[in-house]
Amino acid sequence: STNNLWGEPLDKNFNRVLRENLALLLNTQNIKAFPWPRNSGIDYQVKVNVQRFEKTSAGQSEMIVRWTIEDGRSGKDIYASETRATTPFGAGDPEGSSALSDNLATLSEAIATEIELLRRNRAS
Repeated sequence: STNNLWGEPLDKNFNRVLRENLALLLNTQNIKAFPWPRNSGIDYQVKVNVQRFEKTSAGQSEMIVRWTIEDGRSGKDIYASETRATTPFGAGDPEGSSALSDNLATLSEAIATEIELLRRNRAS
């Protein structure tokens, strides 16, 4: 259940949930956590810089994340963005775990959308 989702350390969990979300959204199991072995044929590397991911005193979950997509072969940045999301806690969610999950879903969708576009352009 989502209530136990954020019981483990947030940063570890953040990465794991982000990977799981992207695997679903991009319909691939081939998502690796950095560092990976050389020559693992990575197409895109996503770097995520979490500026803020926390519960505020106003009873909201606030997330600010800067992220870049690099070409896995050349290592060049091919896309950079910032995703912000603020979600109020629901009545049945005093810990704010589902609000945190919603924010992470917003981020996952933004990244997945961009990777899909890059994939399509690469294929054409």
